[in-house]
Amino acid sequence: MDDEKRTRILRTALEVFIRYGYRRATMNDVARAVGISRPALYLVFANKEALCREATAMALDDKLFEIDAGLEELPTLAEKLRHVFEIWTVQSYELVTRSPDAEE
Repeated sequence: MDDEKRTRILRTALEVFIRYGYRRATMNDVARAVGISRPALYLVFANKEALCREATAMALDDKLFEIDAGLEELPTLAEKLRHVFEIWTVQSYELVTRSPDAEE
């Protein structure tokens, strides 16, 4: 499987985990959201834990890249700290609260 398809699976899996939570999300939910069969998903990821671990690692790498990219442009320590806080905390909180199932 090429990197583009794998990345699409990981991004979609992260959305499913955020929406339903780790416990309620199933491999079938992810496969359906991606548009592939569950057996095809198992060919790429051995289980839900491996899929979640890799999707989370990718999301963390994306956040760190976004933080690092913005730091050079900011002149003061206070602005840099606000930038880090905005991306790491505020954006993450807003992502979760936008989920239809967030109230659960």
